Parts: sequence; C-alpha cells; structure tokens
Amino acid sequence: MYLEGLLRITLLSAGIMLCGCKDYDGLVPECPDVPVRVVLAMGDIPETKTAYDFDDKCFVWRTGDEISVWAKDAACTYSLEGHTFSLLAKGREGASAYFTSTLQSPMPEGTYSYYMTYPLPESVNGTTAEFKIPELQDGTASDGVDIVVAEPVAGAALAPIDEAAPIEPGEVLTVKMKHLLHFLRFYIPEGKNALGEPVNRIEFTMPQAIAGKVAVDVTDASTATLSEGVSGMILDLKSPIGESADGTEAAVAGIFPPKAAYSAVDQMNVSIYSENKWASLNPISLNGRTFDAGHVTPVPLRPAEAKQLYKLRFTLASNNLGEDPYNIRLSLPEGVNWPGSASNVLGFDGTNNGLIKVGDTFVMETKDEAEFRELSSQPLTVSYESESALVTESLALGDLTSVSNAACSLNCPYLFFEDFREVKDINSDDDYSMSSPGSKDPVTFLDGWSAARVGAQAGTAIRLACRRETSADYPARADSPALSGLKDGVTVSLEVDFDYSMDRDGYATWPFPVPEISQTVHIGYITTSKALMSGDPTGDFPVDFTVNETTGSYTNINHSCNTVLTDVQYKADAPLRLSLRTTPEHKAGTSNNTCWLYIDNIKVKIKK
Repeated sequence: MYLEGLLRITLLSAGIMLCGCKDYDGLVPECPDVPVRVVLAMGDIPETKTAYDFDDKCFVWRTGDEISVWAKDAACTYSLEGHTFSLLAKGREGASAYFTSTLQSPMPEGTYSYYMTYPLPESVNGTTAEFKIPELQDGTASDGVDIVVAEPVAGAALAPIDEAAPIEPGEVLTVKMKHLLHFLRFYIPEGKNALGEPVNRIEFTMPQAIAGKVAVDVTDASTATLSEGVSGMILDLKSPIGESADGTEAAVAGIFPPKAAYSAVDQMNVSIYSENKWASLNPISLNGRTFDAGHVTPVPLRPAEAKQLYKLRFTLASNNLGEDPYNIRLSLPEGVNWPGSASNVLGFDGTNNGLIKVGDTFVMETKDEAEFRELSSQPLTVSYESESALVTESLALGDLTSVSNAACSLNCPYLFFEDFREVKDINSDDDYSMSSPGSKDPVTFLDGWSAARVGAQAGTAIRLACRRETSADYPARADSPALSGLKDGVTVSLEVDFDYSMDRDGYATWPFPVPEISQTVHIGYITTSKALMSGDPTGDFPVDFTVNETTGSYTNINHSCNTVLTDVQYKADAPLRLSLRTTPEHKAGTSNNTCWLYIDNIKVKIKK
C-alpha cells in the first residue's frame, strides 16, 4: 500500500551575498533574506533543474527540482533515509514551493528531526552524502551545481494528504537551507569587450581546489569537505554573454570555498573566448579573500587584447554503417601531433545519449597559428566505433595556409562496399561455348575477392556465368573479402544491397527453339578464407530470387536487390565473407546454355 502524504515546509535561505574587494565591485547584497515557503508532497516530477535568476540575482526553485530527505525519531531510528521529494508547484512570486513523494507505508506518530539536501546526492552512506562539483559548467549554476544542506528541524510525522482540506499553519515547518558553495558572477562592463563578439567560454584557475567531490554529514552542513579536487574550471556557456551596464548579462560558476584565506601572492587567472577570438585578463589578486559559502562575488571581465583562434570543425555528414558510432578517432601520420597535444590521435565521444548522430559537430581549437598551419593537407585515418563494429575511412585535410577556420566532413562508411572501379579484365570460364562441364577453379582479384565461372570488365563490374548442359547444372559463385569491421562475438542482421542485371546465350538441337533458361541468385555468407570452386556449395544462403531476362550487360545493370541476412554471428577466427551463387534452371531438353548475372555497387550495413 502506498501512502499519499503532504508536508509544508518554509525554507529560509541563508542568503546569497556579495563578497567583494578592491579587485571586484563593492560589497553590496545581491539577494536579501526572503522566506521561501515549500510544501513537500508525494508524487514524482522528472528532471532536476535549478538555476541562478539573472534578473533578481538570486537562486530560485525551478520546475523539476528534487530534494533528499531524512527523518529521525526520538529513538534515533530513521523512517526516511535520503528519500526523494520532487517539486510539484511554486507559490506566488516563487515565495513557496510544494514537493511530492510517495511513502511505502505510513510514518509512525511522533516527533522527528528532519534533514534535507539539494540536489540529490550521487551516493549516500548513512547520513554522509556525496555530491559532485563539476569542473565543466554551463554558466547558469544549473543541473544541481548549487549544493544546499538544511539545518536540522523538528516536526511531526508526515500524515496522509487530504487535498480537500486547507493546510494549517501548524503543519508548516520552517527550514533554513545553507549553501555549501561560493558563486562567481562573471560579466562584461559596457565598452570593455575587446573581442567584439559574445563570450561563449570562460576558463579560470585559482591556487586552491575549487571543484571535485564534496562529502557532508547531512545533519551538519559545516562538515563539508572536498576531495579529488581540481583548481581549474571551464564555463562552456549555455547562453553567451555580451556587455551589460548593470551586470545582468552574466555567467555564474559554483566553486568550493578555500580552506584558508588567500595570501598576497595568490592570483586568479582568467581567459575568455568568443567564436573567433580569445583574450587573457590581467591576473586578479586574491589577497585576503575567503570566498565564503552562500555568497556571490562579481568578476568584471575587461580583456585588453584580443587574439585569433584557429579552428577545425568536424561534422558527421553521413552514416552508412547502420549503427550510430559512440566515438570517432582521427589519426594523423606518425610524428604529426594535434595542436596542444603530444598525440597524433584526436577523439570525440557521443553527446546524444552517448551516441554520435549525423549532423553532430566537434571542434578542434588552438591558439597556436603555426601548429594550425602544419595541419594543412595532412592525411587522416578516421575510425568509427559503434556497438557492433569498428570501421575506418581515409581522407585529407584541406589547405589551411591562409585561413583561421575550416570545415571537414566525415562520412562513416559501409561495413562493406564494392563498386569494382579497380577491377581488371577477367575471363574465367564465363564465355558461352558448346561445352564447359565441371566445377571450375576459382580466380582471386582485387583485395580478397575469389570467384569461379566469373568475368569482369575493367573498372566496371563482374559477372557470374552459371551453366546448364544436357544432363547437368553447373553453378557459379563469388565470395567477397572478409567483413573485418565487425567486433568479435557479435550477432547482427546485415542489410545487403547490390545492382544486377541478366543476359544469356544457349543452343538447342533443331527443330527445338533455344529455351528461355532462368537462373536463381542465392545470397548468403561463408566463414572461410579459402577460394572456393564454382560447384562448391559451402555457405549459408538464407535468401534467393529468380531472374529471367536478356537485357543485361556490363553497361546495363538496371535492377537493385535489397535484402537482410538475420542472426549472423561473427567470430574473429572465422572470416565472415559475403557470398553470391547462381544456379541455372533445370529444364529438360536443354543443352549448352549460359546465364550471366552482372553485379555492381555492393553495399553491406548493419540492420537495426
């Protein structure tokens, strides 16, 4: 049985105040202490979002916010341990908020000590909660960047809600929330944006760690500690900022307060970036600054000199693999490294639920013009890794000798593709003749192809030539190179597409007409590297179709076949090869007949 319950809580913010010095704006309150009434009720609203209100210069509850609640009775037994309550609604002008949750069973009557945190902890051990201050933020103090812990408050057990009854003052708890972080509010004063473009990224470092893992006993906010700390932070701004007279167009960063006040030698270093420019600010003295929790410090950005940025934009323009890749790796030749790196490999990971979609763009950026120019016309090997495959393509960067920005299109290749543009002339038991019995030896060509009773026209296509004689049928076959892009142990469905046409020639004893012999095309795969003879039936061929016409030739391949081979298992020690076989129609009274199947533009992809 689930209990629907409602609890009202009045939250008194500890106050977000300015902390200034001669390097910053003056010490002026930005958000006065204002009571925020919150009702905690049972239900579920997905998504946690809270953000700095740039108009009112304070933090507010946002739709989707979730808090974690503990409730301890007089016997020190916890009825609630890190229980999730979700924001249901806000009161007028954001002065109150109503949270909901569902209890598995009613709470026993009595008086409880309540403890609360925002956001939901990443992990909980008893009353110790762990949170993460990200070193990459978006400038809105959103997605749980702000960490608050309530002072303990006493109250009655949560009772089932009666939605028809008004909520009485006695049902309201008054809770004081304490912020664990300090906030830096970056803005550009009027007339000071030397970049000439909106700022979309801010990077800064401080002498002490400002981001990492925060552990706190939820019964006492003063116990907060930072571990695995880093002293640098990047704001990749969700909303780029320009100049503003009052500083309302700003970006906010949440940082962990320093362990001790900074000394006279301590400095903060800041760099800002726009679409095409960048600049460093003069180092900011931190002498005597403590950056207390629950306060906001304005940081005016006054860059002196703008410099050029150099960028390569890589966009996934197409994907023929059939699966979305989750990473892309771009490899330069050995000895040629990417700017700012000791490696010749540049990697990008998926941002759409971990996947890379067509149209996604990734940027390689550098401040170093010489290193950028050295990339001009360099060859690249691009690898695409998906759930089931790892495939590559080769391309070259463009001329970068006189530009500061360039675009490069990436095209994830098929699992297998063949258009026979490199094939040479082949004639191997494929011509019509009065007699051509038996299983014929295979020939090998290109890089891994083998076929028997096969012909080819240079740079155009191949053809299979199955044979019907008076008392026997003689198949033909072609087997592709290994589909080596698949990962060991996967089972996939393969979509196979190719162009084809047919022609034939034959002989019959007078007065009988030359029969219209059809042929059947068998589509499947083999798991051997052996070159097979024309009559060898080796392979799995789950798909076939019959064709009967006389219009085909090397230059008239006018039909398309699209089919799917299901549940294909791949093992690295058993090379998987696409296989096509043709067999003639078994028609009594016929002799000396050859059926040709012309084949071109073979494409294989994973079918999801």
